[in-house]
Amino acid sequence: MSLPLRTPMVRALLLWVMLALVIPAAVWAQLPGTAALGTAPLLAVVLLLYCASRLALIAWRGELALLAITFFVFVYVWGGLSALAQTSSGIYPWMIRHGDDEPLWGLLQILLAVLAYDLGRRWVRRSPLAPPLALAVEPRRVLVLLVLALGLGLVGMMLLGGPGVLLVTRGGYSAWVSSQVSSQSTALIGGALLRTPAFIAFLLLLGLVVRGLRGQSRANRQALLLGIGAAALLLLLFNFPLSLARQTLGTIALAIAFVVLRWRRDYATWIPAGLVLVTLFVFPYADAFRNALSLDQANLDRELRRGLVHNLLNTGDYDVFQQTLNGRVATERLGHTHGRNLLAAGLFWVPRRVWPEKPLGTGVETARAVGYPQAQQNLSAPLWMEAQRAAGWLGVAALLLLYGWASAALDQRFQQDRREWGRLSLYGVMVPYLAGYQFILLRGDLLNGVAHASVALALLWLVSRPRRRPHPAAWPEPSPVP
Repeated sequence: MSLPLRTPMVRALLLWVMLALVIPAAVWAQLPGTAALGTAPLLAVVLLLYCASRLALIAWRGELALLAITFFVFVYVWGGLSALAQTSSGIYPWMIRHGDDEPLWGLLQILLAVLAYDLGRRWVRRSPLAPPLALAVEPRRVLVLLVLALGLGLVGMMLLGGPGVLLVTRGGYSAWVSSQVSSQSTALIGGALLRTPAFIAFLLLLGLVVRGLRGQSRANRQALLLGIGAAALLLLLFNFPLSLARQTLGTIALAIAFVVLRWRRDYATWIPAGLVLVTLFVFPYADAFRNALSLDQANLDRELRRGLVHNLLNTGDYDVFQQTLNGRVATERLGHTHGRNLLAAGLFWVPRRVWPEKPLGTGVETARAVGYPQAQQNLSAPLWMEAQRAAGWLGVAALLLLYGWASAALDQRFQQDRREWGRLSLYGVMVPYLAGYQFILLRGDLLNGVAHASVALALLWLVSRPRRRPHPAAWPEPSPVP
């Protein structure tokens, strides 16, 4: 008798077995012979079981909760699986600066963050939000944005030194920019102008076409179809896949997939399963083009020879848990920032000549505090570490509670957008973008994460406009948010 995979409970159980048993057992089997279970590794197992259970529950309910799915996938891989491997073996990606008791407290910190996040989501579930201000995406504004994206992209290209920055590998991009641009701020602004408007214009046009052209005039329909073709070419030209950082490429790919996706209940099983496999077996090897100046120099074969456990233990790709520990060490040495790091993220646009004491990214400041060399300071700073550096345990609970509330509220708005037989709303594109971008935001640091996201969110806001909201009785009841 064939297994009834269409049964939600069976799909959820298979997902749970994969995440809670199969993958952790496969990692454990490949650890060095000196690996041993202790209090910290057992807490890592608890964290893995919690994330696996939450994702299985979402799969069982078949819920359209993109932000919840990507959050728990991130914590599962970067918080739980890497912590299990590193605490069991005593091997970490960077030089060890923490004491023997830090792994235990670091895992308790992550568990507190996850529980606070879940509490924030349940807050929304128990008290569903009122129908939101209807913000419709205006097709004419999107077409204007497409033209603007071409102009801004050309400006960004010139700031980065000219056409030599296009259609190259990531190593070639970095080499070109470093030889042509002397100011880091100019490089950042040029990169943002080159890449972000073209991506957002394409995502918006894709959303308009996928949701259907019904209700549009014939001229608008033709303009949108021509526009999405032009936007695809612009996206490829200004966001050439081999020149992008892995996180940026992942954000683009996931956002496009989530906009195109016509939701079915079983997707709540296959999406988290696929994301876990991609983050473990694709993400570390996609770094082959970081320093390669051409495709011939990428040496992908050498990257593929590294095993899963080698990546978890020896590469900075999975340094989130160790940086959590380093954040605690930095706090012991320097004290809490009393929210200065969070304020700097919110006021990222204030130049340092106006605010000379403006903090650097938390990853950089933490690396300096624990004594890493200058060449090894561009490290991650997960969101719970940002909160801990700001205000300790209370900061972790408060920030993740608020983050969970906002995540659930946006997931709820996205569900309402998908049910509404009207025009595409702001939430119909913003939530897929944020679901893909959340891996960058959670990994940190927050200063750079907020700065990069703000450009995309501002463009999304500019192409939307308020429209008359239907009578509350016409709104469908929001489904529970997991």
